Amino acid sequence: MNWWIVVALAIFLIGLGKSGFGSGAGLLIPPLTVLAMTRIGYGADVALGLLLPLLLLGDTLAVYQYRRDFRFDIIKRLAIGTIIGVMIGAYLLSWVQALGTRSEKLATAVVLIDVGLESVILVGLHFYRVWRSKGTLPPYRPSVARSSATGFFAGVSSTIAHAAGPIISLHLLPQQLARGAFISTGGMYFFLLNSIKMPGYYQIGMFSHTPMQWYLYLGPLVVIGTLCGRWLTRRISDAMFANIVYGLTLVMGLYLLIKGVMHVIDAHA
Repeated sequence: MNWWIVVALAIFLIGLGKSGFGSGAGLLIPPLTVLAMTRIGYGADVALGLLLPLLLLGDTLAVYQYRRDFRFDIIKRLAIGTIIGVMIGAYLLSWVQALGTRSEKLATAVVLIDVGLESVILVGLHFYRVWRSKGTLPPYRPSVARSSATGFFAGVSSTIAHAAGPIISLHLLPQQLARGAFISTGGMYFFLLNSIKMPGYYQIGMFSHTPMQWYLYLGPLVVIGTLCGRWLTRRISDAMFANIVYGLTLVMGLYLLIKGVMHVIDAHA
């Protein structure tokens, strides 16, 4: 099997997810890329280093599409927690790399189980609230403390595993933003988050074994994925769009839980 095809699929999903359609499916990107790169002969660090600039490209395209719609006030409330989370995540990443494979698996398992469990609980809570309110919910306005906590967990999980998508989706969706505001606010947040991660990744050496031509070859796939996602989002209603994101987030949350448990089992095997 040509594992570069799997890498190409993962990069295509970056554009698809950043356009708003299939944002939950974006959680497949890191494990797909790590799996394929290890089969090709590289490590997980190369996969994470490869993804970061391409994720930034996807963020840039998402913000450009809806550049007049993003909500700076939401991003501002997330900012402090996010910065702290990225700093702690970078420290944990460098510490885990120094300890070896077993510790790396355990640390990854903690992140996967945390993000997966949070995704399942929050999606379940959302549908419970919808059921209790007989189908309608008022817009949710999170406090500064709650936003900071969300930003912290997003910063840590994104730095370690590029896995903050469901955390931010489930922070934005209950606020009932317009579709353009949802996509562009998420895009701007992740653009800033991924930009903050760049110095830490460089310091740790995550880009040391990634040839520059890989970005040139794979970058167009992000653009194609974004165009496909934009085409799809224009053909579904806002209600269906929200339900798709919630549904995919639930599925991916369960997937992360199972994957995290498997990491724990592997680490103790």
